[in-house]
Amino acid sequence: MSHKGENFAAFTVLLLVAINVAGLGIPVWYNKEHKHSVNTTVEKPNCVVHVNVREGLWQRYCIESRVENCELDVQEWCDNLDFPVYNDFVIATEICGDLILLFVFGTIIRSKCRKKSFHLEMVGAEAGLGGLLMMVGVLVYAAADSEIGYQATDLHIGWALCLSAGGIAFLLCIFCICRHVKSIPTMPEGYFPIDDEDDEDELMLMDV
Repeated sequence: MSHKGENFAAFTVLLLVAINVAGLGIPVWYNKEHKHSVNTTVEKPNCVVHVNVREGLWQRYCIESRVENCELDVQEWCDNLDFPVYNDFVIATEICGDLILLFVFGTIIRSKCRKKSFHLEMVGAEAGLGGLLMMVGVLVYAAADSEIGYQATDLHIGWALCLSAGGIAFLLCIFCICRHVKSIPTMPEGYFPIDDEDDEDELMLMDV
């Protein structure tokens, strides 16, 4: 790969890590206008909460709230909701994807410092693996249900950033594989490989 190609791959990998980390840090993966019934007391069994829920992997916030038929601290109710059990899995896969992409970045920089070419197919495969882990995380988050009536149509900016990082990592994988295929030398036109065994058989017939 040329120096421009190496620089492009290194910059893209570093940018993808930054985008994915920003997606993990933003506490809004889910945004929904929500109506929820809460069982409170025997006298007032149906406490209805109207609230805008903004939820991420590590934080949840409720705004624009009102309640019907009871007195309730909506933010306290919101904070007491348990985060989905799959959040830890999503965070783990996203972090693993980042670590793999950082390893790819280190491989590229190391080869540039030593002025040696690196294996494009290996870099492409590693970038594809990192992107796959990122995609698995966001798809698990999108497919699972939560306590607050989760729907895929309510996915928000943090989820979108991590999805974009995983998708672009796949494109980088395809780019590296294509460059690797183009770099494979081809046989010149009209060239036919010589089979040593066939030559030996012809020489034996000539001797006879």
